[in-house]
Amino acid sequence: MPFVDIVAKDDYASLWYWTNTYNNSVGIFDPARPVLVLLHPAGLDSSWMQSQMEDPRLYNNFNIIMFDTRVTGNSRCRYSGRHDLWVTAADLAQAFYHLRLPPAHIFAPDLYGLAAMRFAVL
Repeated sequence: MPFVDIVAKDDYASLWYWTNTYNNSVGIFDPARPVLVLLHPAGLDSSWMQSQMEDPRLYNNFNIIMFDTRVTGNSRCRYSGRHDLWVTAADLAQAFYHLRLPPAHIFAPDLYGLAAMRFAVL
């Protein structure tokens, strides 16, 4: 499974992601299509977004990537009391950096909508 590792001297997270490409690689995204990031609601994981990932209106027109946050799904992290929506936004920024993702549309329901806005600020 694909992971993005975010390492700092006092923090570690390995974020799981899934794409709509046949081999789950962002390297073969179609450059003519915009990128769509799907974030799941708080307390759930990205499997909750699977029906959106398989919707042909999205699947055929966007490069889609879904991330599990550091405390949900298949992602792993070193737990600390400093986790908040700014950390989630920074994780997303690090994932964009390491995967070399272009600017994207972000669908983020629930609390992660606030994290998406904070990511835009970063």
